[in-house]
Amino acid sequence: MADAIAEVFARTKAEGRAAFVPFVTAGFPTLDATADILLAMEASGADVIEVGMPFSDPLADGGTIQAANTVALRAGVTMEKCLGMVEDARAKGLAAPVILMTYYNPVLRYGEERLVARCKECEPPSPCARGSLSLLRVLAPSLTAALPCISLSQAACTASSWLTCPPRRAACCSSLAARRALP
Repeated sequence: MADAIAEVFARTKAEGRAAFVPFVTAGFPTLDATADILLAMEASGADVIEVGMPFSDPLADGGTIQAANTVALRAGVTMEKCLGMVEDARAKGLAAPVILMTYYNPVLRYGEERLVARCKECEPPSPCARGSLSLLRVLAPSLTAALPCISLSQAACTASSWLTCPPRRAACCSSLAARRALP
């Protein structure tokens, strides 16, 4: 996935524009709608699509995503169903790289090795089929007040493709991006 994401950011940088990376919670508003939503996002210009794996305690995500997670979990979304929704979209022609946004708890429950193996089973052109996975760091806005720039630098050094930085830390993240050539 790191290669596919890097390719997207290199292309959009060469085009002089930011990458469009929309987010949807898997299974929201319904399980059946997710594959079509992914295709609509791509048709609307999405360069990369972020699919949220619903989690029962998404404290860092805010009210809108928390509400979507509740609806999806009540509908029975699991890690396997989430991956299946992406596969359904791939079968219908989805070509954009897909990022699974999740907390670690669902990964731990599903099993790290099992998840990696399952991602590698994705049909091309899924980034998972390339045999590499990418760690994308997300810094919670609630942590930024006490988070110095050095910690941002450390987080960026462990992120494979990008670092999501809250607006309150934009100046620090901008200088970090310039030093590290982050997208």
